[in-house]
Amino acid sequence: MSLPARSPAPADALRPAAGAARRAGRAAVLRVALPVGFGIAVLATPLVASGYPLREATTILMYMALALSWNLIGGLCGYPSVGNVAFFGIGAYVTAALVAHLHWTLLPALGASALAALAFAAVIGPIVLRLNGHYFAIATLGTAQALGQIVIMVPWVGGPNGIILRVPIGDTDVYYLMAAVLGLALLITHVILRGSWGYACRMIRQDEHAAAACGVNATYYKTACWGLSAIVAALVGSVYAVWITFVNPPSVFDPLYSLTMVVLTLVGGAGTLWGPVVGAFLVEIVDQYLWANLLTAHTLFLGVVIVVIVLFLPRGVWPYLTGQQGLSWRSLFEGTRRLRV
Repeated sequence: MSLPARSPAPADALRPAAGAARRAGRAAVLRVALPVGFGIAVLATPLVASGYPLREATTILMYMALALSWNLIGGLCGYPSVGNVAFFGIGAYVTAALVAHLHWTLLPALGASALAALAFAAVIGPIVLRLNGHYFAIATLGTAQALGQIVIMVPWVGGPNGIILRVPIGDTDVYYLMAAVLGLALLITHVILRGSWGYACRMIRQDEHAAAACGVNATYYKTACWGLSAIVAALVGSVYAVWITFVNPPSVFDPLYSLTMVVLTLVGGAGTLWGPVVGAFLVEIVDQYLWANLLTAHTLFLGVVIVVIVLFLPRGVWPYLTGQQGLSWRSLFEGTRRLRV
């Protein structure tokens, strides 16, 4: 005579529900507390910091905005661009040329730089967005490098010597300009993720052909994300040009900017709203510490971060902070087992 199957103990049955409730509560607190706390910290920083700390805070905001710009095309749509530095360089050069040569004021120059980057994205988008995966990555990298070489051959923008621009603006004003660009990037990402646009992007990222079969206009959504990514990167480049008062091709078409955008987004969590922000903050803090204390290790830092993230945290740190994914030794090594050949 067989015994009836043993039903789970009440405590065991309630444990998953309690864990889900804790994760939901933590996510709800983060949704409210993080934007409020982050906004207050950003606005109050110039009141308590000046000189080098304020400039370092401006740098962190700049990389947060750049990571969010890459997240729009790489994180949401799954198109791994390594040429977003092209938009950064366009923004810097358009602003520098309009201010230095045509004596435009700053705000119209910022708007013109965004429109110029959007126009460039609209021209190359229908070409490079036909590719995907590493083909798309190589095409965007080649486009950015070609654009930098073309700029060298244009005498009006100074050729290899670049442009010097003088704008009567202080470090605090630059900080708030960069904060405004970051706020715009967060707003764009929030609007996309909250609406049907976000669902369409997720479908494109998972399987573009399946998304198209379901009626999603993949070309429209990914081109629009590409254009918005260009606008944010160009505005960051514009503020950067005003900040450093000098632009030349090596300083604003450096492919390291593109690589940094990718690393910061992957560290935080691609395809999320706050992941790139958290990733930029963590990486920049550690990077600055290593630069100040261990100069040799600083040169190896980005490479080590890429390897660690790919192997152990392929979804970034944001899912662990919000409780969407539990942290255990087994979860850490799932990524290594998936990559095994």
